[in-house]
Amino acid sequence: MVKQIKRTSSGMDIPDWVFEALARCLLPKIQRYYESEESKKDLAEYRAEKATKALHKKRAQTTEGFGDLPKPSSLF
Repeated sequence: MVKQIKRTSSGMDIPDWVFEALARCLLPKIQRYYESEESKKDLAEYRAEKATKALHKKRAQTTEGFGDLPKPSSLF
């Protein structure tokens, strides 16, 4: 039995069977992608980029307000 999901109206009356047919076509391709080496490589790149951005954001927050101070290397 298919679970009925309440959708907001977009002004178009698209029958449920159209969504189900589209899902049946796309699901196997999506599953193959997520099982592939390409997706694992993409995920690793995404996680590395996300971690880099988080680190930059954290550094920016910890040094916020100290822009007028000289850097430690210029003190010596």
